[in-house]
Amino acid sequence: MFINYFLKLRFRFNNRLMLNILLILSVLTNSAGAQAYMNEQTFDCTIIVSSPQKITQGILLEFTLQNNTENDVWLLSWYTPFEGFLSNLFIIIDSTGKQLGYEGRLVKRSAPASEDYIKLSAKEKNTIQLDLTQGYQLPEGTFSLQLKQQNFKYKLMAEDSKLMNFHCDIEIVTIWID
Repeated sequence: MFINYFLKLRFRFNNRLMLNILLILSVLTNSAGAQAYMNEQTFDCTIIVSSPQKITQGILLEFTLQNNTENDVWLLSWYTPFEGFLSNLFIIIDSTGKQLGYEGRLVKRSAPASEDYIKLSAKEKNTIQLDLTQGYQLPEGTFSLQLKQQNFKYKLMAEDSKLMNFHCDIEIVTIWID
């Protein structure tokens, strides 16, 4: 009788333990899934280029990033258009399929400092205009352009917040230069 009671009690304990483990795993799995979904929905990126453009007036493009969340965030500006031409930002290919080389500055980096971040308030849209002639030798012709680095980093406003990634999915843009 005592052994039967002990076995039932042990069985209940093991089932509760197993249910708790399954519950924890479910929460962790769903949190990771929710985080991945949130990262996909966190920002919208766009590049706008008016064409044709005259090489003598610079080749201008607008890059816009929209924070779609309800949270203020810090965007790490490294390897984004918001830091300007301190790295090779774009892949530019001419009509023959040849990629243009980057001729701008390259910067070595250590750990990010506070000035390397840009504050994006909840639902805020931030736009920057760049002149492609600052980093690339562009002759007349037709070119396709896309972001080279499409994985950007951000963190929440909390002090100890970790950097998270998001993919800045932008379609290839065509530029006509006269």
